[in-house]
Formats: sequence, structure tokens, C-alpha cells
Amino acid sequence: ASSAYDAGSVGPLHGRLKHDKNGGAWCPRSTVSKDKSEFLQIDLGRLVIITGTRTQGRFGNGQGVEYTEDILLDYWRPGLPRWRHWKDQKGVQKLPGNTNTYTVAEQKVDPIIIASKIRFIPYSDHLRTVCMRVDILGCVWQEGVVSYSMPQGEAPKAAEDPDLRDKSYDGLEEANWVTSGLGQLTDGRRGHDDFTIDYYGHGPGYEWVAWKNDSLGGHGRPVELVFEFDSLRNFSAMHLHTNNFFTKGVQVFSSAKVYLSVGGKLFSGLPIEYQYMPDTIMEHARNVTIKLHHVVGRFLKVQLYFESQWIMVSEVSFDSVVVPGNVTEEYFENNYVGVQPQDSGKDVPLQRDAVHSVHPKHEPGKAVGTSSVLSGGSAAPKDPESKQLVGLLIGALTSVILLLLAAIAFIVVRSRTIKSNLSHASTDHFTTEKAMTEMVANKGHVYGQVGNEDGEKGILYHEPFAPANMYGFHPSNRSADYTDVPDIVQEYAVPLVSSQGPPGTFHTNVPPPTPMRTLPALHNFFPKPPPVPPPPEKYYAATEIVQKAPPVPGSPPPSVAHSSSSTSSAYGQILHPPSETRTADIQLNSIPRADLKYLSKLGLGHFGEVHLFEILRTPSWVRSSYSSKYVAVKALHKEAPISLREEFEREMEEMLPLNQENISCVLGACLEKEPHLLVMEYSEHGDLYQFLQNHVAESTNLPHSHAETLSYGCLIYMATQIAAGMKYLEQNNYILNDLATRNCIVGEDYRVKIADLGVSRNVYPADYFELPGRGDCPIRWMAWESIILDKYSSRSVVWSFAVTLWEILTFAREQPFEDLTDEKVMENAKIYEKSCGKPITLVQPIGCHKEVYDLMCECWQRKEADRPTFKEIHMFLQRKNLGYKHHRTS
Repeated sequence: ASSAYDAGSVGPLHGRLKHDKNGGAWCPRSTVSKDKSEFLQIDLGRLVIITGTRTQGRFGNGQGVEYTEDILLDYWRPGLPRWRHWKDQKGVQKLPGNTNTYTVAEQKVDPIIIASKIRFIPYSDHLRTVCMRVDILGCVWQEGVVSYSMPQGEAPKAAEDPDLRDKSYDGLEEANWVTSGLGQLTDGRRGHDDFTIDYYGHGPGYEWVAWKNDSLGGHGRPVELVFEFDSLRNFSAMHLHTNNFFTKGVQVFSSAKVYLSVGGKLFSGLPIEYQYMPDTIMEHARNVTIKLHHVVGRFLKVQLYFESQWIMVSEVSFDSVVVPGNVTEEYFENNYVGVQPQDSGKDVPLQRDAVHSVHPKHEPGKAVGTSSVLSGGSAAPKDPESKQLVGLLIGALTSVILLLLAAIAFIVVRSRTIKSNLSHASTDHFTTEKAMTEMVANKGHVYGQVGNEDGEKGILYHEPFAPANMYGFHPSNRSADYTDVPDIVQEYAVPLVSSQGPPGTFHTNVPPPTPMRTLPALHNFFPKPPPVPPPPEKYYAATEIVQKAPPVPGSPPPSVAHSSSSTSSAYGQILHPPSETRTADIQLNSIPRADLKYLSKLGLGHFGEVHLFEILRTPSWVRSSYSSKYVAVKALHKEAPISLREEFEREMEEMLPLNQENISCVLGACLEKEPHLLVMEYSEHGDLYQFLQNHVAESTNLPHSHAETLSYGCLIYMATQIAAGMKYLEQNNYILNDLATRNCIVGEDYRVKIADLGVSRNVYPADYFELPGRGDCPIRWMAWESIILDKYSSRSVVWSFAVTLWEILTFAREQPFEDLTDEKVMENAKIYEKSCGKPITLVQPIGCHKEVYDLMCECWQRKEADRPTFKEIHMFLQRKNLGYKHHRTS
């Protein structure tokens, strides 16, 4: 305290709320007035968010008569150049105090204070003897931001314009640049969609800080914000709450670059880049998340690039943890944790909604920052004896390594010698036509058709009659020599014969090669359909395609672990490979390369690149129901080792018998020369994730919305098709390890196929998390036993299906468990394993019928046996979709 009348009886240690010992309060030596002040200072020991205060006068066992009618607050934290006076949104500093000596007066602190020290200053308009007891309301400031620097927001040009500056900033401001303080970007208050409305009486746009694209010293220059933290931190993500009122010239930033620094002077040369797909459909404000991939630093710089005339931000927050230990000089490779200097030109992992871009090469040998070393680490030996010991150890290790290399070389040479003695026929790993054994088909039935002998007798289903008018995508025009075609496809790419054809022939429906847009969750309200009377029992719309099929196995396959001997394919594990006793042989047909026209690259898979082609002539053996002219082509690396070639051949053998309407099946192959190609079915509108992103709920009535709509019945219809495909795989002992909307494709008439082409890890890396010894896994979609025990079964895929259904009903506007980090998702899975506590589950989507959400919850049961089979799921969804039909749109 500044002073005390008597330190023993009314000193600062007696100034705690509701304590009435000795004198009963803190009483300063002098009287106070508006020109004369005293203070009671509290050292909080760490950064704290202060949301309110409480005060009392001196009761003193009924003898006290002193209290303060008003108080002022001063605060300080590391980084502030001096103590700051708190004031509210209107600039008022005084807070009301007490009216007697015994009741507690509570003061709301708005805007909040982030400080490590605070002073209570009693105030009076005239000379007054005061005493007070105090308390603080708030919590620990976990994010650790002590200041941020940036250009000040846009001031109003006219009286009616909103003030879009950071009005609560408590640092310094010079030449329209603010530094060493905190303000509205960290006050915890998010702005509303329409910044022109005064929601809280502080003036329109108060919650927003905005910058105009021509006010930063040049058109196109980014907005740069630098955040300083209390200590060295390991960052996993940053979140920016941004405005997208595009009819007013405001849009989410087009791209962002994030740099890290330890000392604040030298930032990493290799930024984390993020690109946001423009949204001119929905005008609501949204939270944009940038994954930071565990980079380390104490200073973080972000550059936001303009998409439109304005950028508006109301809140910035971070997911980070303190890096323990003492900071000493050590090299940190691009501020990543535990990384030694390597090729700094390596691409930074992409976001879920990011677009791939080429990163600048980092100059070799150039230090990009300093690192922390945990205390207790040993220094490099310097005395001669230590150097001699190190030399002996290095020599011994070198000898061991040489012996291992010699053993490996011997094994490789011996293996090649054995292989060379085999038949010369083995040199050509594939033949144009190959006899394959047919696996069990689904009783010859396809989606939507029910046989009399099926256990689902009585299921009534009505297929839609008409396709919908979907978005068309236009690929970039390619020259006749295909200078931009990758090397792996140049030799079989067919150039366009003429560029003078009418627009919109085959270009109008080409799906985008790398769809990667994630929007925040929309408040989609689905209309509740009126009750539909069941149609006549003999009314079926589907026609039989597969005429002959052996009986269906009676029970779902048992669960297995990855270490089992079961084989794997593009659709996951196959518990029982094709039997030699199957009655029908299936041939792998050859497709001439001249019949394939290259369109774009879909991504990079396990065997090589996966490309999108147009098939110019549909082969005669392709089933009549397949109407798409687009195919996905898996290309095997020209220099692939024998093991990879054998795996490629094995996958073709395993996938060839698949014949179901909702599965992307093998059409043929090009095997006469390198590179070998596997041709698979594809659809007009790309993957289901991107398709949902381009649509909104039918009941959405938002102004300025030009998006295509989908009804609730249509969403269930698409989910039913996925269930039909999974039912087929389940009955044929296939286990799909990565079921999600990103691994389904959409064709005309809302036809959905399961198509795991193996490129999702490359296209949507933010959906995957690296598990030790298992590589990247989609843990947000996986059952708990698959995450923890590496155990997979058809019932674990049922879990993934429920998450996929949740994606569909939320229009894939956010990741499952969006608010949880990958580590928290792992912890949630452990709660299931230990059966202790209540695990977090996905919430019921807005507009989702209760019985459908109940189905999801059944699929997320802890015990596998308690989860439904895909046969039961398919039956349930068919019943839910009785009478549904949609119409063609012109």
C-alpha cells in the first residue's frame, strides 16, 4: 500500500474482503480527495483476467464508520511501459463503491483487465477518511499473450460511419501504430455479423477492428500483427474471429502467413501458409482456425492478405503450452520442436481448407532463431580424455553399422538371385487380361432394391426420379502439347483436337482437383417433412443389375488388428481374400490409353499420383448404370520396387470383384507399358465433402444467398447410399479404415459412391494425426478401439459411418470435435477404454431428427456388440426415407 494509518491494526494485510481482524480493514494515513490519492496494491504473481471487484468498508466489530464511495483501478503487467488507468467503453474511470461499512459492493470490470498487479484507489470528490476491504473476480490468463502490435484500425470518416479502431487498447500509439498493449482482440468478446448495428450501446462496430486495403501504405499490402507471449510456447493453432459481410466490402482474408521468433528480432524464414476459399454465399461472422503444427516461439507474427476492400477481426486466440526449461542458445529449425537442421525447403503441412502452395527455399546454414535447452543437459566434452572416449564410441558404432549394411546387402543379393531363377513370365508383372476369382456379391441386389428372400422383406423404398442441377466446374484450358501435364502422364495424355468447341461441353462438370474449403458451422434449419403414407408394398424404383451371385455370408466379419495376416486394399482390410473355389472368373479388361483424356491431378497416393481423366469411349463391358464420363486413374511409379508392384497387383485383384452401385469399382487397366494405370469409376461433382460445402439447407432463408440447397430428405438419401455400399463391403468381409465424406464422391442425381482413392492424407492433412508406429490416422472418425488398441472390425467402421452421417447433416461445415485438439481427441478415446467418466460425443446437428441422432449414439457405443450392423443401419435409413423423391431442375 502507499501508506497505512497503523500498519499493525489497519495495514494492507487486513484489507481482505469479509475479514474483520484487528482494525478490520486497510486505512491509509492521509485523507483522500480528487486531488490526493492513496492505493492498495495486490501482486497476483502471474497474469490474471480480472472481470470484477468487490469492496467493503471498515466494520471493526461495529466501531468502524469509514468506507469509500467510489474507487479507481490501476493495473500493470510485463510489457506495459507504465501503470495504466482502467476505464470503461465510454471513458469513465470511476466505479461505484460502498454506502455503508458492512455490505459488499460488486463492480463489473468491462472491458476486462489482463494484469499481474492491480491497485485499488479510493476516490472522493471532497476530503474524506476512508478504509476498505477488497477482493478480485477473475481467472488465470492461460493464453499468455502480454501484448500485440499492429496498425491501428480505421477511424470514421463521417459522423455516421462506425469507429473501427481498437478503442480499448492500453498500450502506446504513435503514427497510427499501436504497440506494447492489449485491447479488443483479446477481450473475449466476439463481434456480430452486422457491424453497422449497435448491439451493446457502445456504438456500431465497437467489437470489430478493421483495416482498409488502401490504408496500409500501398494497395495489396497485408495487415501485420505481432503477438508477444509471457514465455516460450509450443503452438498448435490460432483462431481468428472474422467478419464476412461481403455486400459491405468485408470478407475473410484471402491468405495468411505465420512466422515465429524466440527473441522477437529474427523471425523464421519459412512461414506457415494458409489460404481461405472466398465465401460469397453466407454473410455470417466465423471463426477461422490456422493449424500451427507445434512450432515454438515467444513472438508470433501473422500477415493477413486482403480478399476484398476490408478485413475485420474481433478476437484472436491461441492453443499453446509453455515449453519448460531454461532458454539457452541452440539452433531451432524453423521453430519446430525437436527438429534438427534438415532440408528447409520442405513443405509445411497444409490446413484442412488450405490450398497447396510452393514455399520459398531457406538459405542453408542461416540461423532462424534460438531454442530452449532443458536444464540439466550435459555440455560437450572438452578435455582430451573425454574426446578420446568419444572417439572410441564413434568407432564402435561405425563398425556395428558397417556389419549391418553388409548383412543387408547379402540378403538383397540373395533375394535377387532367387527371383532371377523364376520363370521369365514374372518379369512382366501384369498382363492385359487376367483371370480373377469373383468374391461374394450382395445377392445380385443394388441400392434401393429388395429381394423377396432377403431378410429385409417389407422394406419399402422409393428412389428419386430426377437429377438435380449441380454446380459445373471449369478446368483451366490446356495447350495441345500439354506443357503443364506431369511427367508421369505426358506420354499418354491426349491433346484436345479443337479449342473452338462450344463452351460447356465436357468442361462444365469437371470437379475441382483439390477441394479444400472449411467454413464455420452454419445454423442450418431443416424443414420437418410432413408425414408420408407408405407406398404400396410392390412399389420399387430400382432395377436389378447384377443377375447372378452366390449366397451372402450370414454374419459380419470378426474384428482384427493391423498385425494380422489379412490383406489390405484401397478399401482397407480384407479378412478373407478371394477363394479359389469361387465359381465365376472375372477378367481385368484393358483400356487403350488413347481413350483417356487428361484433365487434372487429384493428389498423391501410396502407389503414385492419382489423376482425373475423361474417358472418350465407354467400354462395352461397363455396366449400363455407370453414366459418368470421368474416371480416376491410379498411376504406379515407373521406378517402383518389386514389393510395391506386387502390392499394386494385389490391390487390383482384390478390388476387381467389387460390383455394387455405391462403390467406386475398377473399370480396367492400362498395362501394356509404363507407367501402369488402374482405371476406377469417378463422378461429376467431386468428393462429398466439397459438394456439401457448396450447398446449404433447404430451409435457409438468408439474404444475399445464392447457394444451391439440399433438403433433409436428400441428405438422408445420400447417407442411405453410403450405408448400402458399406453393407455390401461388410457382407464381403471388407473393412474400410477411412470412411468420411472426403472419401465419397457425388454424381448426377445425387448418386453417392464410396471411393477411397488414397489421396485424402495428401489433400486433407489436417484431418489426420500421426500415431506412433502407425502413420497418419483419421482419429476424429475412428472408433476408440481402433485408436487405442489398433483394432478394426466392421463395427468400428459403423462408428466412422455415424461420424460421416454427422458430417452430412451439418453440411461438413466443421471438423468433428472442432473444439478439441488432436491430443484431447486421444484423451477422449482413453475415457472409452477405461470406462471411467463421461466421454465427449458429437452434438445433435440442428434440424436432425431425434431418431437419427439416436442411431448415431448407438453407433458410438463403447462395446462393439452393442453397435448396429450396416444391414440394420441401411434398413433403418431406408425406412426413414420412405416416399422421398426429388425432381430434375432445368
